[in-house]
Amino acid sequence: MHASEAAYYVDAVAGNDANEGTSATHAWKGLSRVNATVFGPGDKILFKSGSTLTGQLWPKGSGTEARPIAIGKYGGDAKPVLNGAGAVEDALLLKNQEYWEVQTSKSPIPPKDPGVRRGVHVVAENYGEMHHIYLRSLTVHDVNGVDSDKVNGGIHYSAIGDTKPQPVCRSSH
Repeated sequence: MHASEAAYYVDAVAGNDANEGTSATHAWKGLSRVNATVFGPGDKILFKSGSTLTGQLWPKGSGTEARPIAIGKYGGDAKPVLNGAGAVEDALLLKNQEYWEVQTSKSPIPPKDPGVRRGVHVVAENYGEMHHIYLRSLTVHDVNGVDSDKVNGGIHYSAIGDTKPQPVCRSSH
């Protein structure tokens, strides 16, 4: 069980992935520490203003209605940049997660060879309903997807699962 709300800091220049990440002076450096962490209700992931992180951001965990998990910035006005660099399908992926609030980031995937790519992808796979996914003040550009696949480009969501009706189990006493 996740005991308390925490803020986690990421600084692509001055951070160190050996740090705890729980203060700006002891920030993580890259996305690998973020992606390997299961966040809990009320946690915050804060990227250094103006920093550029390369790769895919796929943080784990879910918040609650009263205490969503937030992604934001610290230390200035410039949006942090999440750069998929054309090497990942999704610069930001939220899969089978709920109660997330993502704001004030920039997700360019510079043009390379076209491929299946998305700036932000929210996926429900055999999950049921997902709740409270807020994407605010995001700038997504230069994704360079392909025309042959509809689920390309800026911000997308996918619901993947069995289309057969599931049996309803009822018991009578």
